[in-house]
Amino acid sequence: MSRAPADCVTPRPEHPRPDLHRGMRLGVDWVNLNGSWAFEFDPEDTGFDDGWHEAGPQRFPRRIVVPFPWESHLAWGTQAQAGNSNWFNPVAWLDPDAVTLDNYRELPRQTIGWYRRAIDVPPALRQSRVFLNIGAVDWRARVWVNGIEVGETTSGYIPVAFDISDALTGDADELTIRVEDPQDHSRQPIGKQTDSWYTRTSGIWQSVWLEPRARTHVTEILAHPSFADETVAFDVGVTAADASDLRLAVEVRTAQGRVAGYEEVEVSGPRVRLPVALSRAIPWTPGSPHMYRVTATLLAGDEPLDSVQTGFGLRDVGVCDLDEDGPAYICINDEPVYLRGALDQSFHPEGVYSYPSDAALREDLLLAARAGFNFLRLHIKAEDPRFYYWADRLGMLLMSDMPNVGYDAWCDESRANWERTTDAIMRRDFNHPSVFSWCLFNETWGLGGREYADLPDHHAWVRECYERAKDLDPTRLIEDNSACLYDH
Repeated sequence: MSRAPADCVTPRPEHPRPDLHRGMRLGVDWVNLNGSWAFEFDPEDTGFDDGWHEAGPQRFPRRIVVPFPWESHLAWGTQAQAGNSNWFNPVAWLDPDAVTLDNYRELPRQTIGWYRRAIDVPPALRQSRVFLNIGAVDWRARVWVNGIEVGETTSGYIPVAFDISDALTGDADELTIRVEDPQDHSRQPIGKQTDSWYTRTSGIWQSVWLEPRARTHVTEILAHPSFADETVAFDVGVTAADASDLRLAVEVRTAQGRVAGYEEVEVSGPRVRLPVALSRAIPWTPGSPHMYRVTATLLAGDEPLDSVQTGFGLRDVGVCDLDEDGPAYICINDEPVYLRGALDQSFHPEGVYSYPSDAALREDLLLAARAGFNFLRLHIKAEDPRFYYWADRLGMLLMSDMPNVGYDAWCDESRANWERTTDAIMRRDFNHPSVFSWCLFNETWGLGGREYADLPDHHAWVRECYERAKDLDPTRLIEDNSACLYDH
């Protein structure tokens, strides 16, 4: 389960309700902060010393559109210029006039950007803890509210959240975010943002929103469906504060609204395992992609403290022989599936890593289906959660790659960054039935390249990563290293 409002890929204020959201009985589930923000680059890295985190709007003369990276046309309103030979805005480089298609990978870039905007926090939200959420920001984000620092973290491809409650005044609150994406980013999970491939993605590139959370709240829901048993087991994380007689209630409904299962269990620790039997079970298949809706509610006695909604599809993934003599096939619900797929690079000429709109994202998947594909490999990029939302509902199978670090970036720091990113991606996207496989590494990138075959310590780490991934997610196929320079 991810709390990200997955319906939130465009800056328009009229977004539909998020697919994954928290209901607080307050009349307000979340506040969308996408749109036009004040902005300025900080090429000399003097902003903090000069007090930009406390500065007024005059300190930030530019306007940038969130959630589009600062290399993109959509960030600056120049998307009409975008095309197959024009897929970035030169403003993101230190010398915009010198940038060409031949040299943009090597020229020095703007590596630090400051975002600022006023935020209006509804009184209903302030009855609980208020969290600032960013779907993804590349790379390091440092956040202030009213000049008070509320946190700092790294993201890249994964959601981050900051509790901003204690810094709010309720009157003309100001939010400032400093983002740094260094020129040398080889130790970060980057995918094809290398100097040899495509365009960099810097700054905020997924949605920003405010969300209320009770002090006692659900932190995570991982759905483990079993088509064979017609059950689903929920692995639920809970943060409990000053709560006694705590229970978790989970209700499962079909896409048409029929109650398909309900269970309650006492909460005695930070994780709860709750199996639910499904009545008149409906499988998820590419040809009939049925999605169940789930509501998990924490109760203290009869009082609901927190409620989270998510979804899942009832399907088993495996490998089976077509007949007694093979060949081996990928199977969905014990039925072999002939995969007709494409490698999806997931770059957009207008938005780089971000789609212009929810409709454009959905149209990409529909185009793939019309071309005859039933499967896409998301190449070394974790997509916006809305991509998986539509793949689930359109029946498009996905192999989801983990973004690699730089080619020659093997070190303790890069491995720790990769492990943290991979764990967070798998947890964020766990409940999407369209994802039938995780691919951990691409062609020994970040593992040693052509030297990988003679590096047994690297082999041992890849085996450890595979085992950790399989322990976290036994419901899917996991490829350790896609074959190229060093086969299995």
